Amino acid sequence: MKRQRGLTIHFVDGTSMQFEFPAQTENEYAAVLKMKEVIKDRQLIIEVDGALLLLPFENIKYFHVYPVPTDKLPPNIIKGARAVA
Repeated sequence: MKRQRGLTIHFVDGTSMQFEFPAQTENEYAAVLKMKEVIKDRQLIIEVDGALLLLPFENIKYFHVYPVPTDKLPPNIIKGARAVA
């Protein structure tokens, strides 16, 4: 069974989009490197149903990505947090 991942993108206009996709790499370190590249490029490109979505960061309020990698996270990430009202 393939490991599924999820992504919810919350936009500055209050709308959101949800995606599910298989793991893009078996190596969690490579996944972190890809995440850093996306942040550096300031855009997210997603292939969905044979089409490409190009999402510039200027339109994005925040991402909700799950599950979190278990290893190799950058040292500046706050771990073990929980959302409160």
